[in-house]
Amino acid sequence: MARSNPAPEGAPMQDQTPQSFATIGANRARSLVVRAEVRPPPASGYLIAEGDAWLDDPGYLAILETMERHHGFQVECAAGHGETAEEMAYDDRQLERFRKVFERLARTNDAIGSTTPRAILLSCGGNDVAHTLSTLINHVDSGLPVLDAEMVRSLIEDRVRSAVSSLIGSAMAFSDAYFKQMIPIFIHGNARPVPDRRRYKRTGIRATGPWLRPGSADRAPAAASAQADGDLLRNTAEIAKIIDLFNDRVLASLPSVSPFAGIVHYIPLRPTFEGTAATAEQRRALRNMFGEDKASERAAKAIADAINAVDRRG
Repeated sequence: MARSNPAPEGAPMQDQTPQSFATIGANRARSLVVRAEVRPPPASGYLIAEGDAWLDDPGYLAILETMERHHGFQVECAAGHGETAEEMAYDDRQLERFRKVFERLARTNDAIGSTTPRAILLSCGGNDVAHTLSTLINHVDSGLPVLDAEMVRSLIEDRVRSAVSSLIGSAMAFSDAYFKQMIPIFIHGNARPVPDRRRYKRTGIRATGPWLRPGSADRAPAAASAQADGDLLRNTAEIAKIIDLFNDRVLASLPSVSPFAGIVHYIPLRPTFEGTAATAEQRRALRNMFGEDKASERAAKAIADAINAVDRRG
């Protein structure tokens, strides 16, 4: 059991009653309230974020922390590790968590003003691809093309596109309900992952083995061992087709579709992370050149620049 240090000789004994400790706690709380009331608004304004591990896991990119630390935003986040776009769009509990972020900012806005968010950032869809990958890839010994083109099209253009559209519609409705205006919404593209044995850290997809293992370990040419550079290059090219389709047919196209035009904006982060290597030698060089901190800084800067550009146009 911990013991309190004895009071210095001649010093009055500290009151050890619950009431005294309650007073200490109350005084500390009041000082925090005073500091909060006089704290200036964030330099770049408020940002609402909803998404998957790309935003929720600081062990990966720490995008949101970088947005606050280096770009002056205060981020109110509803993101959750491992969530799919369908879960964000259709699961009542997750949608309620997203709604509460708007409600919390709106209440603060009523109390002190100046908390209307400048933007809403959505990061979603990567897990929808990763979780269904085994259904998109034909078995290596089937004699069929590597990718089942119809399954890929159906997932990307039907299921994921519908879910992302529904989530955007919810964000628009929350904006109108709580702030009586359409807050600009930003969605970002994904880079092309290298499906090797590493846990991939720079896209919305969380991969742990050859060809985004375990989703495709029973179908890939190198299911049980590290892939030769030739196989890895071919596998990388096939995965890139899925990611490119997702970026182009869903994320990049939605800003031009009614009723999203002028409200939804696409951030093409693919160039931000381009140059991801496929050979072992290239990967070692890449890790030495671009640590995770630099990756988060590049992504956060691209997002901040996009938000500022829309403000200038507006």
